[in-house]
Amino acid sequence: MAPRNAFLILLSLTLACGSKDGDELDPAGDEDGDGLNNGDEEAMGTDPRDSDSDGDGFEDGAEVADGTNPTYEFSHTYEGGYDVGFCASPPTATGPTSPNGMDYEGTTYEWNSYQNGDVPENFAWLDQHGETVNLYSFCDKHVVIAISAGWCGPCRTAAATLQSVQDSYWGQDVQFVEVIMQNDDGQVPDQAFLQSWASDYGFTNIPVLKPTGEEQVTIEDYVNAEIRPWDLDGYIPSFYHLDASVTIISADEGIHDPQAFLN
Repeated sequence: MAPRNAFLILLSLTLACGSKDGDELDPAGDEDGDGLNNGDEEAMGTDPRDSDSDGDGFEDGAEVADGTNPTYEFSHTYEGGYDVGFCASPPTATGPTSPNGMDYEGTTYEWNSYQNGDVPENFAWLDQHGETVNLYSFCDKHVVIAISAGWCGPCRTAAATLQSVQDSYWGQDVQFVEVIMQNDDGQVPDQAFLQSWASDYGFTNIPVLKPTGEEQVTIEDYVNAEIRPWDLDGYIPSFYHLDASVTIISADEGIHDPQAFLN
């Protein structure tokens, strides 16, 4: 047991200092050890007592150094060096609003697809580097999404041009994204296939993503697949252009180059 006088000294120090939650922090200090001083954190809206204010796994100081936004959970660097942006808050999704469907063996199957004016729901899909990439990481950028498959010849022809187009718009807030829905055999692609696609077409800063979900064995699997809303007509490649608010401004209109949509 500690001596009584030591306890009294500790009690007096506690009363003098107050609880941590009630403390006024020294503006020049760094309470959470993230490399940013408390005054700067309060000015930018981050939490000086939490080294990762937005909970995205990246410390506030590192995000500021990288040029990403420590108050927006989807804004952080990726190994692939993508052109990440941020919005004041995540977009308000409308979801897909265009009725779509197909007849199969006497049964009509229906779903909704994305069309012009829709704000897609965020996706979180694996890329060729093994990282999970969020669509909303590109908020405040113009995004071009190419939907492709390994067995699709026209998709491969289009893929061969994407890096050169991306290069021509780099630094102009344009990010291309390749989504591979199936590999050469019609199966869900694995990471090795994504890596081979990126290598084959010289992608240096374009994510190659695979939608989540199991193999599409039954018609129900096909209809309910996470990629299905990104399908207006059943043909690929499909190109979707999204503006800075993550609103679709060109849904599967066959346009590869975003020039017509840039201000």
